[in-house]
Amino acid sequence: MTSLLLRDVVLDGRVTDVRIDGQRFTGIDPVPPGETADRVIRADGRMAIVPPFYNGHTHAAMTLLRGYAEDLELLTWLADHIWPAEARLTAEDVYAGSRLAILEMIKSGTVYFNDMYWEQAATVRAVIEMGVRADIGLLHISGPDGGVNPRSAASNAELLAMAAELPDRITITHAPHSPYAVSRDQLAWIAADSARTGRRIHIHAAETADEVRDCLSAHGQTPVGYLDSLGLVTDRSVLAHCVHLTDDDRRIISERGAVIAHMPVS
Repeated sequence: MTSLLLRDVVLDGRVTDVRIDGQRFTGIDPVPPGETADRVIRADGRMAIVPPFYNGHTHAAMTLLRGYAEDLELLTWLADHIWPAEARLTAEDVYAGSRLAILEMIKSGTVYFNDMYWEQAATVRAVIEMGVRADIGLLHISGPDGGVNPRSAASNAELLAMAAELPDRITITHAPHSPYAVSRDQLAWIAADSARTGRRIHIHAAETADEVRDCLSAHGQTPVGYLDSLGLVTDRSVLAHCVHLTDDDRRIISERGAVIAHMPVS
């Protein structure tokens, strides 16, 4: 286990030292002058240390598709452009896109991301190599018949097969795409499995006005209300976007202790 000692860094306006052993901070206090480590960096008061950033919702490999058909409404963008393009991405493409995204995150001081995407084993490979933390989702998308999408089922099985060998900085979550892209039966099963296993849930919700309108038409409830009725809004839930919320939606989210990964632009 290697060690790192940062000497004379600035934290909250005061000069201190930081010691890291392996992947853990083991001290944030002045250390005796004679103490050393495998690597010592002397900042002489010219380096500030700040808490890192966490990326609460991402599709890391989609860095490869950045800017593609981005001037369209969400469902047109997804159905006519993104999903067909993603169908042609290989596992190696996902690995390369994830590495690029992680490099950008590291550059910005982001040390963790919550991911929802296909070919998760490729993303895991990039996370392990790059040394960051991540929640990697079991992607749930239903086909036109309401059944589980075969590609997501296969990649989910591959991810679960790796679970016992993953480092402790990688956690597997449930990542149902959205209220409109996953069947009611599948959403209910995810809620029950999360309650049983404690696995976190990561899902898009109330991303566009059209989504809210369509959910009201199909289920008589807003996306948040619909998800809550199925047991998917809990203190284990991360709800992505949440742009178009009602006061009742806000009350539900607050009472359940769910987390919003807010992005005001879709």
